[in-house]
Amino acid sequence: MCETFGLKNLTPEEEAKLNKVIEYTLSTQPTDTRPPELKKMYGTKNMVANASQTIIAQRCGITWTSFGHSGAAVKTTSIGPGSDLFAGQTDNTDIAKNLRSLLC
Repeated sequence: MCETFGLKNLTPEEEAKLNKVIEYTLSTQPTDTRPPELKKMYGTKNMVANASQTIIAQRCGITWTSFGHSGAAVKTTSIGPGSDLFAGQTDNTDIAKNLRSLLC
């Protein structure tokens, strides 16, 4: 079922994790019958989207501390070639542009 969501070549662990949340998400139960660990992990967020994002992020070597957003300044750091693009304060919209310039 995972290929339906565009994810291919999943490890058995990734597939099990994603299938677990897909099963609960596609359930037609009128109340939230998810196990407590799933409620703690995903709250009211779309579990399939979050689980998919987590798998993709882990494969890319990216980690997120939350799925929330705020207007607060966030310190970013980097090392290696191109790290100068991230020195000092960087507008959040420039981070993706800088990463693209390094990858393309």
